[in-house]
Amino acid sequence: MKVIVVEDNPVYNDYVCNFLKKGGFDTMQAYRLSTAKKLLAKAEEDNTVLADLRLPDGEGVDLLRWMRKEGKPQPFIIMTDYAEVHTAVESMKLGSADYIPKQLVEDRLVPLIRSIHKAQEQKRNKQVPIFVRQGTAYQGIKRRVRLVAPTRMSVLILGENGTGKEHIAQHIHAQSKRADKPFVAVDCGSLSPTLALSAFFGHIKGAFTGADSTHVGYFQEANGGTLFLDVARICDYHKPKVIFCENVKGLTIHNRGNTYKVIKKTFEELGYVVFDKILNSKDFGVPQNRERIYIVAFRKDIAPKKFIFPEATDSSKILWDIREEDAVPAKYYLSTTYMNTLIAHKKRHESKGNGFGYEIRDWGEIAGAIVCGGMGRERNLVVDNRQKHLIPTTNIKGEINPYGIRKMTPREWARLQGYPDSFTLPLADTHLYKQLGNSVTVNVIEAIAKCIKEVLDYGKQG
Repeated sequence: MKVIVVEDNPVYNDYVCNFLKKGGFDTMQAYRLSTAKKLLAKAEEDNTVLADLRLPDGEGVDLLRWMRKEGKPQPFIIMTDYAEVHTAVESMKLGSADYIPKQLVEDRLVPLIRSIHKAQEQKRNKQVPIFVRQGTAYQGIKRRVRLVAPTRMSVLILGENGTGKEHIAQHIHAQSKRADKPFVAVDCGSLSPTLALSAFFGHIKGAFTGADSTHVGYFQEANGGTLFLDVARICDYHKPKVIFCENVKGLTIHNRGNTYKVIKKTFEELGYVVFDKILNSKDFGVPQNRERIYIVAFRKDIAPKKFIFPEATDSSKILWDIREEDAVPAKYYLSTTYMNTLIAHKKRHESKGNGFGYEIRDWGEIAGAIVCGGMGRERNLVVDNRQKHLIPTTNIKGEINPYGIRKMTPREWARLQGYPDSFTLPLADTHLYKQLGNSVTVNVIEAIAKCIKEVLDYGKQG
């Protein structure tokens, strides 16, 4: 296996190449984009490109963009000094295999490249049941599949019955990092309302009449892989009285507003009247600036002429209200190395005139939107000097910073989303940050649900 290392610092380039050779890889060196392009003209498909983010004649993502435009499929890894998610977003959208901070090269680079090649080999050996077309529309779909497949985002596939939504889902799965994990397609229309929860979440033997054996459920079956749900078919088959959805505010302008238009039209064609409004969590008793679009669709036979979303209930909460009562463990405090990385990253972006980078929130303010990934934590740092025993309990580089700067705890994040302290948080922190960042704000959902209930109760009286 060969790795093309694109790094303008000759000393560091040699260091990485020597390190890779010890790991069993052949290497080729390039110090500029122009040189890398010449090497790629002769490269084989199973070669890997490891490129620095900043280069003298451009950026690593420029090389990736050129490769994909020229139809060069080699796996591409972005390497940078700045261990922050913003710099990786564009490369991941363009089809970068992964992203690695330079300080993690020794620990993670060789296993990362091997895992990428293993996944590629599995894809080559696996037959994907996908129809092929030559039309421009299908080629457009293929481009979008290449964009979303390397990411962890949920994907909404729209189309009439029989147009191949499940085939596209399989194609996305086959090109993703989950290709070696299960792909589970659920025929939602065949699920009875009474057994749907059991089908998705599983049950133990004897849980109800007819449960002759333990069933793991679709979510556990697809763990680590892909779960394909035909949401429109669920609604069409079961015809629920109300469909309630939440999404990011940007959904309304995505693809010039066409994405939301298609979603709304789909619900309307299924026989629903659709209402929507953008609400902010900070107005419903939690100190978090989280704007989301909420969509409520009523079945036509019970739909009101107008649906009134809830007004703000409490905009007074600040971060102090969700702060941990006691000093938090040292593991939540940032190391000096990590802080220096964040500072350098922010300065670089400030020099370009944008506001990317970490943020330290005052306890008298509110948090920014918490999201899955490092960005959600780094934009919501706080200063807390209560912990006096700042001895590292995990393997970190450098020392714990002396300024009391820490990330919020999972419990504080849970409070930002409106979960009561009685709500159990049984998972490891890494998983909790992901789940809470992807969660809805309970207070907002509860307020909208009450408005929905009023409509349903009024219908019963009539």
